[in-house]
Amino acid sequence: MESQQMMELLLKEIRAGQEKADTRHEANTKAWREEVATMRDEKTNANHNETLACQEMEARQDERKPASLDRKPGAAHREKVPKVDAEIMPVGEPKKRHKD
Repeated sequence: MESQQMMELLLKEIRAGQEKADTRHEANTKAWREEVATMRDEKTNANHNETLACQEMEARQDERKPASLDRKPGAAHREKVPKVDAEIMPVGEPKKRHKD
């Protein structure tokens, strides 16, 4: 009879330990899911903010000058090009360097 009682006591301890482990596992799983949801929301908000910033920059560019393709053909030749942009850089073989 003693061995039977001992087995029942051990079985109760095992079940109690399993219940504790299950409770901890459920709590950890719930915390992990909340953390993942928070990270997903933060990433979505960051992407949304980046999208808004890009749209704002595009809107500002549209407000400035229209691209040359959007203009009338006659207006393109009347626009003055700065000398710095118009400067032609010579292209050729690289100069040889002398070693000292």
